[in-house]
Amino acid sequence: MRYRTRLAAGLAAALAMVLAARGAAAQEDVLHSPEAIRSCLCMQEAITRQSTALGARQRSYDEKRRQLDALDAEVAAARPRVDIKSPASIDAFKQLLARRDAAAQTLAAEATPQYQALVERYNTRVADFNQNCASKSYDAAVLGQVRQSLACPAEQ
Repeated sequence: MRYRTRLAAGLAAALAMVLAARGAAAQEDVLHSPEAIRSCLCMQEAITRQSTALGARQRSYDEKRRQLDALDAEVAAARPRVDIKSPASIDAFKQLLARRDAAAQTLAAEATPQYQALVERYNTRVADFNQNCASKSYDAAVLGQVRQSLACPAEQ
């Protein structure tokens, strides 16, 4: 009988400690500082803007990729039709190859690195937001005050 009483008391104490720890953790997950809330809201705005820019850059990149693929297909289709006895046919094929090579060079040297850099900056910003803000709640009264006067720093 004493064993059960001790066990029940021990379980009750353990449960009380768990609940207290949860309460403390929940309080830690609520941001009360106007500066912290402003920072999170500004990060969220920046992520939204960057997401829009990333979508536009992706569409541009995809279009350049489609153009290169079309030129590759055109080269493949034209290659067997080149009349090696006709300088005009050879020149036309060389011009097509030059256009394809220029498109490939632009994609490799400009479009791909620019797109990758934008994706990297976006992912970094999202990771920062997730680390600092995603699991947090905001004090409702402070959030209302911050939203009324929210002014985020300009993008760099």
